[in-house]
Amino acid sequence: MTDEVAARLLEAIAANRLLVLCGAGLSMAPPSCLPSAAMVARRCADEYAARTGAALDAELQADIAGMSRHFRECGRFENFFIAELVPWPELKGPPNSGHEAIADLLACSVVTAASTTNLDLLVEMAAGQLGEPVIDVNYFSRLATIILAGSRCGRGCDSPAAS
Repeated sequence: MTDEVAARLLEAIAANRLLVLCGAGLSMAPPSCLPSAAMVARRCADEYAARTGAALDAELQADIAGMSRHFRECGRFENFFIAELVPWPELKGPPNSGHEAIADLLACSVVTAASTTNLDLLVEMAAGQLGEPVIDVNYFSRLATIILAGSRCGRGCDSPAAS
């Protein structure tokens, strides 16, 4: 990391405007070892074919975001895609050090928020292991957005979001 990047990160932390964005790669590392977004999409496509006898368009079969948009546009996001196609049992496992680091950064208010496209709840699990409350997890309005209270230590703990 260059000195310039380090200085910009410290400025963002001081100004309370640092946000963490993460994707499925976060949950692929051991000990979590969850499937990639492309693998989840393929499993959803296979389940779709098994349930309907039809195949999804080829360009959607490995694209979880595109598949999500498709089912949202068809009005079948919550009641079919989320409820029937997503392989929930495969999206469970223990948090890894990345999940723990994000939860700790949120808990100490080093970062303002973390947003993820992940369908798993491993950041929340890691936060719970730290004794932190989960404020908002809403799969039905977006794939997943995680916002945790900064109630444990340091700057920002007296902010309205942390109370």
